[in-house]
Amino acid sequence: MVDRTFIKNFNSTIIGMMLLSPLLSMPFILYGMSLGIRKAYTYFAIFLGIVAYLTAPRADLFHHARQYYYYIGKSWDYLWDRTISADFVIPVTEWYMANHNIPFEFLRLVMIPVSFIILNKIFFTLVDESEKEYSNREINFWYSAFFLSYPFYFLIAGTRYCFAACFMLYGMFQLIKYGNYVRALLFFCIAVCIHFSMMLFIAVGIIFIYAQFNKYWVGLFCIMAVVLRQQYVSVFGAFLMENELRGVGYIGEGIWASGAKLSMKAVVYYLGQSLCTLLPLVYVLIKRFDGYNKWNYLIVSLFFLILLNLGQFSLYVRTLLILSTVFIFYLITIEEKKALSISFKRIVMAGAVIIFAFNIYTNRVMISLSKYDEICYPLPFILIHHFDEYWIFQINKK
Repeated sequence: MVDRTFIKNFNSTIIGMMLLSPLLSMPFILYGMSLGIRKAYTYFAIFLGIVAYLTAPRADLFHHARQYYYYIGKSWDYLWDRTISADFVIPVTEWYMANHNIPFEFLRLVMIPVSFIILNKIFFTLVDESEKEYSNREINFWYSAFFLSYPFYFLIAGTRYCFAACFMLYGMFQLIKYGNYVRALLFFCIAVCIHFSMMLFIAVGIIFIYAQFNKYWVGLFCIMAVVLRQQYVSVFGAFLMENELRGVGYIGEGIWASGAKLSMKAVVYYLGQSLCTLLPLVYVLIKRFDGYNKWNYLIVSLFFLILLNLGQFSLYVRTLLILSTVFIFYLITIEEKKALSISFKRIVMAGAVIIFAFNIYTNRVMISLSKYDEICYPLPFILIHHFDEYWIFQINKK
């Protein structure tokens, strides 16, 4: 009786609680998720958006905050002549916000819920249309693994990359699940307009999905990726340099390529995240490779890019972040045919927890500077809070 009443009044309860205090709404959101109420996952995404809103601008997020303040008073012509490139969505949005007195924090308040809503759509479509009938407990197990392995703070700090990746993955989902080329193309275009690097993932992913190599060819391509990666770096880097194209900084001796500026601890944690994702992945590919499952080929395309970019730290890590998310979707699709063992699921969950711990630790400075204590305040009070421009520049001084 209590559950029925709660379900009936779920929207009004959560909205009321969230207005009173987002933190106070969380137990009710989690309870709704345990009951299988799908709207609870949308409210969870909104809660994460509020967390992002209160997160201090560090790393790439600081770069975008600096751009936001730089755009104040600048004309559209100036933006077009000096800043606009193929991936124009975020610069144009920041320029518009800066010149219409919309606080910079509202960008991530919108981006984070939209990202999770897109990924939730993929997740629940795979679950709902699976031949296997999932219990609420099983759904929440896989959703927990998905959330814990998802690069939440990279999504906040990176601003563009993970946001673009969500649109790219939804385009792949439309292609794989429904063969809907129009929707796939639409989401691919949006993804590229947010971050140009999605072109690489889209091109390689489509080649693997439609070529449908058997596992022996897959193994051969993976070996070739390792053997020829230096030639790839030389040729691809030279092509980008000669044609003055974006991305040259991610290849060879580029400023973001080697990860030389990262501390040894950060490198160790990223390697740990690699092991938690790649070891279970390789095991599943060997044991459960299914030529009829197109998710196999998307996974293999990402694994191929991982091997191809060994030594190119930024591209390697960025590909790994996408792979760790797609891996959970992939496991749901293969479990449709035959259940995964309990021991393997425990390994996956343990890996997800470790990845989450790595993400928290590597972003500990950002977390310590954020205003998370305010999440217990009423929502209107939270939304009138804005980080001071002088304070933002002070905390990012080297």
